[in-house]
Amino acid sequence: MSIKRLQDIDNWDIKLKDYIHTLSEEDNDSKVYLNITWQEKIIKYGDIFVSYNEQAQQIRGWILIYCNNINTLTAYCAGLNVLKEYRGKKIGKELLTQGVNLCKNKFKVLTLYCNPKNNIALNMYKSFGFKERNIKKDELNLFALDLE
Repeated sequence: MSIKRLQDIDNWDIKLKDYIHTLSEEDNDSKVYLNITWQEKIIKYGDIFVSYNEQAQQIRGWILIYCNNINTLTAYCAGLNVLKEYRGKKIGKELLTQGVNLCKNKFKVLTLYCNPKNNIALNMYKSFGFKERNIKKDELNLFALDLE
């Protein structure tokens, strides 16, 4: 298993559709990924890294990063997901490490939203140094990592 840019995988568009379909079946919160406009936007403007199994030709997890706010030098993690059967194998940590490394030389802050009830994700984010900000969106809390 390796971490790769999505576009470096052969037939990445087909594999991405398979991954999104599986992800949305597992988790109602992931239904947003089925939105075609959203998919086109993230592919055009974002950086997508995936945990990819070459043998199985399968995406097992992804991180979606926007590194485009050059005014505030703030990057945004729009999503970090791992398929249920592969959770607990440090894939999320590997993906987040890749995202942080992408941002840290060009940006001051990396932000993301997280459900405050998702203790596994919260513990991982806190282990990286993310701090909760007093900003909420729907039922999610904003977290930020200072990259300087």
